Formats: sequence, structure tokens, C-alpha cells
Amino acid sequence: MKKLLAVITTIFLFPNSVIAQQTQDPPSVSLPVLIQCGPSEFTIALLTEKYKENPIALGMGQVIRPNGQPVRGQMLFWHSEDNRSFSITISFGQANTMSCLVMNGNDVDIFYDPNVEKEKL
Repeated sequence: MKKLLAVITTIFLFPNSVIAQQTQDPPSVSLPVLIQCGPSEFTIALLTEKYKENPIALGMGQVIRPNGQPVRGQMLFWHSEDNRSFSITISFGQANTMSCLVMNGNDVDIFYDPNVEKEKL
């Protein structure tokens, strides 16, 4: 009788634990990182002159400050066809006078070429 009760209990508890595991959100952690910021003129000159990158995408984005507050700004994705490098910047302030280098890297492949003309619909 004890074995039967154990089997029934296991049958009822097992599906619940599987369902509970499937519905939980994956854990998320904050990664403390530092980003370099400076006058936009300096950042733009660095990317265009030294790294030969050009802006290829523009949008609004945000970064999170250490106190947890989001800060919105103009995001630019930069790319160099010569060395396949890329950078992502965010600009703030009146007339976007301050820019931060959020991320950079190399060996990037662009899947969409904005220089290719699209067919007119």
C-alpha cells in the first residue's frame, strides 16, 4: 500500500514540477560595465578617421545608469568595409554633444546592404 501511495504521489507531483520549470523566466543579471564617453566631435573623428567606419544605421536607444535609471539617446551603428570593424555609439545632451562608445568589435558580416537600391513597389 505504501508503494502504491508513493507512485501516485510521484505521478501527481512530477508533471507539476515540469510545468513549473517550463514557465519560469530565465534568470537575468546586471553586468556592470564601463563605457567611454566624450565630446561627440572627438568620437566621430575617432571612428571616421582612425577606424575608417561610417554610420549605417540610426535609431533611439538607451543605456542603464548604475542607479538603475535608463538614459535615452541617439544610437548609431558604425561599420568599416575595409577591416570589417563595427562600433555602436549613443549620443546625449543638447544637440547630441556627448557621445559614448557602447560596443565595438571586428569580423562583422552585414547581411543587409543599405547601398543596394530596392525595387519600387
